Amino acid sequence: MTKKRNSRSSAIEDTMQAAQPQKANTELIDTTNVVFQHTGYPWNDLGVAALWRWLDSQALEHGRDSTGNPVGHYKGAECTLREKSLTISGKEAAVYALLDEALKVLRQSLEQPTKKGNPGLSSLARMVFAGQNTPNFLAKFAELPSKGQWRASGECSECGHKGVPTRVLGTSYNPLLVGWDDMAGFYSELRKQSGFEICQVCAFATPFA
Repeated sequence: MTKKRNSRSSAIEDTMQAAQPQKANTELIDTTNVVFQHTGYPWNDLGVAALWRWLDSQALEHGRDSTGNPVGHYKGAECTLREKSLTISGKEAAVYALLDEALKVLRQSLEQPTKKGNPGLSSLARMVFAGQNTPNFLAKFAELPSKGQWRASGECSECGHKGVPTRVLGTSYNPLLVGWDDMAGFYSELRKQSGFEICQVCAFATPFA
C-alpha cells in the first residue's frame, strides 16, 4: 500500500518530465542505481541522512518494500532507505534529475549575494568551505568524475568501493572530513602519502551535512 502526498514538488516534476521516454526493451539497460553507504564517518553519514530527509519530503508517494524499509516514489525513480544504505534507482535521467534538484536546493541554502549583488557564499559557508567564492563549486553528481584531480578508477577510503572514480580528499571541498595532520598546507590538498581518497558518491553526499 502507498500513501499519496497532498502536495508535490513542481520543480522535481518539471525536471523529470524533460527526460525522454524509453522503449520497453531498453528499460533495463537504462536503469541506474546510486547507493550511498553507511560509512561510520559522521559527516558523510550526516550528509546521507540530510539527503534522505529532503528526498522523502519531495516524494510523490510513500511506501514500504518487502522488508519494511521506507520507499519514496518519484516520476521514473524511487528511493529506498535501509539500515546500511540509501539507494536511488530508476531511469538514469530521472535519478540524475533528482540528485541535481537536491544539489540546487543545497546551493541555494549556502548562497548569499555580495554587496554588488553577485552570487556569493554566506558567512558560515565561507568559513567551512574556505577558498570558495560561490556555491557553484559543488558539482552535479554526473559531472564530478570529469573534474580536475579525479581519476577514473580507485578505492574509496570512506565506503570501501573499489574500481570507482576517486580523488584525493581536498580541504576546500571536503573540510569536515580532513584532519589537520593530513594537510600538506593550509587549505590545500591532502598529502599524497595519506592515501585518503573519496569516491563520487561520498563526495556528493558529504556537503549536505
